[in-house]
Order: sequence, then structure tokens, then C-alpha cells
Amino acid sequence: MRGVACAASALAVVALFLTGCGTMGPTAMKGNRTAYNIGIQQSDKEELLLNLVRIRYLEPPFFMSVGSVSSSFNYQVTTGVSADINDGPVRSTVPYTISEKTGQITGYADSLSGYPLSVVKPNLEFQYYESPTITYTPLQGEKYVTQLLSEIDPGRLFFLFRAGADMDMLLDVLVRQLGTLRNPPPDQDTPEAKAARERFHALGEALTELQKRGDLQMQYTGAESGKSESLLVQMRFADAAEAGRLDDLFGIPMPRLTAPDGRVVAQARLMRAMNFLSEQTREADAVNLTLDLRNTMEVLEYLAEGVQAPEGDVTAGLTDAPSAHFVPLKRSGITVLSSGSRPSQAYVATYYEGKWFYIAQNDMASKSAFAFLMTLLAMEGGDVKASLPVLTIPVGGR
Repeated sequence: MRGVACAASALAVVALFLTGCGTMGPTAMKGNRTAYNIGIQQSDKEELLLNLVRIRYLEPPFFMSVGSVSSSFNYQVTTGVSADINDGPVRSTVPYTISEKTGQITGYADSLSGYPLSVVKPNLEFQYYESPTITYTPLQGEKYVTQLLSEIDPGRLFFLFRAGADMDMLLDVLVRQLGTLRNPPPDQDTPEAKAARERFHALGEALTELQKRGDLQMQYTGAESGKSESLLVQMRFADAAEAGRLDDLFGIPMPRLTAPDGRVVAQARLMRAMNFLSEQTREADAVNLTLDLRNTMEVLEYLAEGVQAPEGDVTAGLTDAPSAHFVPLKRSGITVLSSGSRPSQAYVATYYEGKWFYIAQNDMASKSAFAFLMTLLAMEGGDVKASLPVLTIPVGGR
């Protein structure tokens, strides 16, 4: 009976184990999906930072997108039970009589030698393994280069504004020129360029102040009837002094409109500048201002100025010295520090030419601008034609 009980216990354990395996699939998917999500996002951040560093060191950027991630989960269970059951006492013969003269055995008798133990031998073998495969697609070719060098669409600026991006950041990062206000690139390192940037930044900060109060709206109109697409910026002022200040910053007096609540409203229609004959004009309800947007490569070059290369690399001619007159807005600039060892407190870090470059974990302004750049690149990426060969890497195994 003891052997039967042991066998039953073993089978119960096996049944319980197999029941648990029924939930292994969903559990594995939940855990691994999160791990892949975190891993891919972190890899994207490191690749973007690496490309900013490359640009700072006068190298072209190179991106690889994660084309697909597939993973198979396999488990195999082999069970079995063997038993040696007691079927009664074991009998044997033992010497019965021995000759006193010769010492030889002269007779035998049956003897009960004992009861054998019943033995139950459960057998359980379990195998579990994952086989992930990750496919990388290099982003290159004519279509990709064209996207890098094409002017950013005004619709992108509109959608980023509607998503909550501040106007000063949008103008500072994306816009070359608005009306008569220029936003010179970092390589224009002169006192005149610095003065132009300061005036441009002042406009962005004034518009952001309206935006924070809920007094700034934007409408997007697509190209139609031969007209180029445009952005209509509507501003509601706290008083006449604020309205006059915006007139001065735009460089043109704006028509005054009256809102239902009695407050003063002005409108500026931003249209893409296609030629040198484009000029700002004043209509009955709005001023028309030319809008010249950067391309994606210019945006990357602009933000790469925040990479603080070691002085030794500048002296050795590995990269240019930082511009003396270039001062980006704090909220739109990305400060990238360098270190000889891997930083312990980093939002994102990458290794390049024997040094670590990183964004500090507590640098909220740089983290915000970096996230903004990632969103912009995702919007601009679109459907890029894959360039062969595609790199497929199987990871792990049995």
C-alpha cells in the first residue's frame, strides 16, 4: 500500500506541474514583450546620441531601424513512473545439518529471508527555451537622403504644437527665418548673427508666454488652388502694450481684431518662402509672413552643437571649436557631456572613439529636447525604402 501511495503522490505532483505549464505562454509573452520594448527604445536613444556625436566630429550620421522582432517560446515535458511492488516474502535455502567429522553440509532447509522494499521511481524531464530573431534595416538610399535634406513640412510644426511643444523650442529648432527675423545656424559665428538669434529667441519666448496662458492658437491650411500651405497664428493680448511688443518683434504692425470678450486679437499667416520676391504684407485681418523651415539634417547639426567635445580633441583637430557667439535656448539645446569611463548617472550614454558621451540623468532640459528630436525623427522617417542587405540576427537558442 505504501508503494501505491507514493506513486499516486508522484503523479499528483506531475499533474500540478503540467497545469502550471498551461499558463506559461501568456506569462512569458508578458515579461518578454516588456523587455523587448525597453530594449528597443534604449537602443534607439543610444543610436540617436551616437549620431549627434558623429555629426559633432564631422562624420555623416547613419541610422538602422528595427525592421521586425520575432520570438518563439518552446517547452517540452517528459514524464514517467516505474515501480517495483512487493509481491510477498522471499524464500531461500540455508544449511540444515553439518557433519562433525568432515565439516560438510549434509542437509538443507527452507528459510524466510525477509520482505523486499517496494520502490516507486517517478521520472520528470522539462526543457524550456526562447529563440528570438531581430531584423535591422539600414536607412540609406535616395529616398532616405531626400528626406534628410528636404525642408520640414509646416504640418509637422502644427502637429508638434498641438501635441504641446513650446513655441520657443519649435521656432528655435525648426525655423531658419520668420518674416524678417533670421535664426542663423551655428556656423555663422559673428556678433551680427548673435544679435539676430537674440531677437528671434525673444519672439519665441513672447509667443510661448501667450501659449502658456492659453492665448495662442494655430490653424493649418493645406495647399489648394495653387496656393501654398500655411499656418495661421492667432494671438490674444493681455493689453495694448503686449500687442505693441509683438508688432515690434515681427517687424510689422498687425491689424487689430476684437474677440467676443472684448480683448484684442491679432493674426499672422505664415507661408513657405519659395523665392526672394516673397515679402511680408498686411491685409485687413492678418499679416502675411514668410516661413523658411530647416531640413532634418540641419536640425541634427543644430542640436549636435551641444556635444561638448574634450579640449584635447579640438586641439588635435578632430572636431571644430565651439562657436563663441552661438547660444541656443536652454530648453531647446541638448547638452552632451564626455567622460573617460562609463557614467553611472546617465539618461542615455554612447561610446565613441575611446570616450563616453552622455546626457545627465538630472538634465531635464536636455532630456526634453532629446525626446522632442526623437518624435520629430519618427514623424519625418515615414516609409523609407529598405536597402539591401537586411541584417537579421538570431539571438539566443537552446
